[in-house]
Amino acid sequence: MRKITFFILLILVFSSCSGLLTRYVISKADIQKDLKILKSDSTNQVIAFIPVVHIAKEQYYLDIRKVVDSLRNEGYNFYYENMTHDPELDSAKQVIYDKKIRSILGYSTALNEKNKSLPKVYTKKAYMLQDYNLMGLNKNDTHLDMFKSQVIDSIEKNRGKIKLSSCDLSTDLMEEYICDAEYKHLLFDLTNQYRDQYIAQKILELKDEKIALIYGKMHWNFIYGYLRINDKSLYLDHGSY
Repeated sequence: MRKITFFILLILVFSSCSGLLTRYVISKADIQKDLKILKSDSTNQVIAFIPVVHIAKEQYYLDIRKVVDSLRNEGYNFYYENMTHDPELDSAKQVIYDKKIRSILGYSTALNEKNKSLPKVYTKKAYMLQDYNLMGLNKNDTHLDMFKSQVIDSIEKNRGKIKLSSCDLSTDLMEEYICDAEYKHLLFDLTNQYRDQYIAQKILELKDEKIALIYGKMHWNFIYGYLRINDKSLYLDHGSY
């Protein structure tokens, strides 16, 4: 019962408003303080969780690179988030999924200067969007996340069909978004509910002895919670880094 209550409280905190999500997109960050080291007595695995913010000053990502390089030298294998399209889907279906995501977020997720729907927080001066290359990741590292279609399909299966309005359908993804974002209440479902369970399950299946995870700060509590439920021997090591 305590576990259920714990997750309900976290859901209420993180899904109460989109402003809280922004707090985890851009914020003051202390990499050394935020780094989490998990150890499992049952599998002998060590999991380094690097919770990142998605918009920060360049130096922040260069500082993360120092941690990445250090862990890589210690033999860690890296896994990172990125909710992309299933390459098996045609472009028309991809657009529909993008527009359903926009109806939840209130903006399109294409992170480039042509996207007029992005909130101002994404274009703050002296700040930049996270850059995995700058952080020291390379082509040998592993992308571990759900496809956009998997997340939306999971939401619709459990919460009902997301019905796009005529405004949603006619507004290009790069245009300013002036339609009503009718599905803001599904924000947590989109960002964490299904993805964190999926990611945690995949981590439990890994055979690596040393695992390094680079995910947004907001994912930490939930991924750790799901891992802990399935591996009772898993514990936070407060003094190993």
